[in-house]
Amino acid sequence: MTSSSSQRTNELQQAIALQLAADLDQKEAILRQIQAAFIAQPSLSRGQFNQLALNTNFPNRAPAIFAIGFIRPVANALLDEYVLTHRSNTDFGAGFYAQFGVQTDSVQAQVLEMVSPLNRSSALWLGEDLAKVPSIQANLDSALSTGLAWGAPINLRGQPNGNVYALYLPIFQNVFEQPTAELLQDNYLGSAVVWFKVSELLRGIERDAQSSGFAIRLMDLGPNQMVGDAESTILFTSKKWSAAISQYGAAESQIVNIFGRQWRLEFANLHGALLPSEQRLILFLALLGCTLSCVLAVAFQRFFQRQRALELAAQGQESIQSLTFERQSRAMLDAVSDPLILRDINGAVIYANAVAEQRFAEGEQGLLSENQFVFDAAELGNLAMPVQLSQQHLDRDGVLRQYDVIIKPLRNQGLHWVGNVLHARDISAGAALTQELQYKLDRLSELVEVSSDWFWEQDAQARFTYVSGGFFADLDVNPAIFIGKCRWELGSGGLSEAQWDAHRSVLASHWPYRDFEYQAFLNNQILYFSVSGRPIFAADGSFAGYRGVGRNVTAMRNAQVALFEERQRALATLESIADGVLTTDVNGRIDYINPVASALLGWELEMARGQFLGAVYQSVDVKNRLPLANLVTASLQGGADNQGARRSVLLNKLGLHFQIEESAARIRDENNRTLGAVLVFRDVSNWRDENERVDGF
Repeated sequence: MTSSSSQRTNELQQAIALQLAADLDQKEAILRQIQAAFIAQPSLSRGQFNQLALNTNFPNRAPAIFAIGFIRPVANALLDEYVLTHRSNTDFGAGFYAQFGVQTDSVQAQVLEMVSPLNRSSALWLGEDLAKVPSIQANLDSALSTGLAWGAPINLRGQPNGNVYALYLPIFQNVFEQPTAELLQDNYLGSAVVWFKVSELLRGIERDAQSSGFAIRLMDLGPNQMVGDAESTILFTSKKWSAAISQYGAAESQIVNIFGRQWRLEFANLHGALLPSEQRLILFLALLGCTLSCVLAVAFQRFFQRQRALELAAQGQESIQSLTFERQSRAMLDAVSDPLILRDINGAVIYANAVAEQRFAEGEQGLLSENQFVFDAAELGNLAMPVQLSQQHLDRDGVLRQYDVIIKPLRNQGLHWVGNVLHARDISAGAALTQELQYKLDRLSELVEVSSDWFWEQDAQARFTYVSGGFFADLDVNPAIFIGKCRWELGSGGLSEAQWDAHRSVLASHWPYRDFEYQAFLNNQILYFSVSGRPIFAADGSFAGYRGVGRNVTAMRNAQVALFEERQRALATLESIADGVLTTDVNGRIDYINPVASALLGWELEMARGQFLGAVYQSVDVKNRLPLANLVTASLQGGADNQGARRSVLLNKLGLHFQIEESAARIRDENNRTLGAVLVFRDVSNWRDENERVDGF
């Protein structure tokens, strides 16, 4: 086997091994859904567990899985009460749990408490103490100290021995950023488990391997820390394995590390040194070569006929029929839109069509008789088989184009090599579009991952089918808990039932909606989400669900609450002081007066708001009774920021007057821009000096 063939064989085997690892990862994802549900609700009932298992859609997502279960640790001293509780519980499957029992001598049993689907066969496994199997107990203890998933073969009643494999995932009551063995031990709730048939898992992989020319065998080498010490177990063997080994010798292998164990996927070649794809390619090339040989033989025959006709013409024996055929042939080849170049055994160009001359010729002499290659040196050599290239070329017109090039050897009727033909196909437009599309896809993927928003899709029943992960990674929340659930099934959202009914009515009407807000309790904190969605429809016009975007508006809502509380404190302060306070905007229109100011002016806030200050507030000089300039106007028109206190007489709406002390100041924002002014005044009528009293006031 050549090095290139060996490399392709290794690449095919690696791809099949990666497919096996991906199938196992999908099963771990189902375990993660069970784990997330128990973390959210540790006291999950049997009925809720069964519904949860159905929501994972494991028969379609992972057909090899035939059951999902939950294992709970139970101390030996509590077994009698534990068994009695499950026998008397009628929540779900009461008939199957009527004879529920646990037979064990373990200090702490690991009891298979729940299983889905629950039927006559699976009910036989209920109450099994997995701690009775030493290897499983060891793995349970190891997983308990690390929190990682693990796998092990297991025999179940009613299932063929050696065909059932189990994957386990420990579940803890809390999620820890830096867990310790003690924390995990104290918070251990149980383990989720899925059982699958190895033969079903490898059905598609065996089919792909066979189409690639391999028979396969899967070996379980044991836990990672015991590889080399543990006895290997054969989990699966192809029917053609023995025949392939006996005919072609030893097998190659790929190692798959998954769930704390090491598997070895072995490959035996079914077709010798060549892969089926290579054999098919050789057969195709042979047929193509024969066809091309015939076609080119005819072409050469016609070419020589043309040469002979030219010779006869030089001797005065020109054949009108031959010249007509020559012109027709050249016209047809020149009309081809792809460049074509024909070379003899010396590498010299003996024919180039018009497109090739236009794009590849250097200067005015053209390509004829040239023996320099255009794309690759293979154009000049004796080829055993066609050569394919994808290459850029700077053409004569200065344009850099992308070409798919095929160079084929030409052979005569005696199968002797007589030259090469080059066919170049311009794929510049398609390559540019492909590159642009890939750039847009990469950019969209990056934007989704770094976006502060999150994107989601729902099916026609308003169940989540997709949520983007970048947003939830920042919150350390597993987005899988959303999948298969409606929004209102994830909590009350801080909304009333009437508000949820109104939202469901919008969804039932297939209307778009914007900025629908609700609460969510995630990662031990209350978050506020604002979501917008629009309906999506299939090609036949049927309703397919919703697609939309969500925003975390928690900071905004918290800021609004803080701002409201701060405003309430400020209003309470203003309304409790003994001075009159009045504020205006930058144009001098009143926007607030406190109760003291309202009493002194005789104006209610609702009537004063929006009025110019001069229409509500008027003060006159204590001595000469002449109107005084407005302090607010002086502040807003470029005077000092603070207009100092002065004594004056206030004339109010009811004709009363009070001797007051007034002062004003500008109101500025953080950028030092003027927003308005504040006027503060107090009634000093009762404590003014006798020499300040003015007749008539």
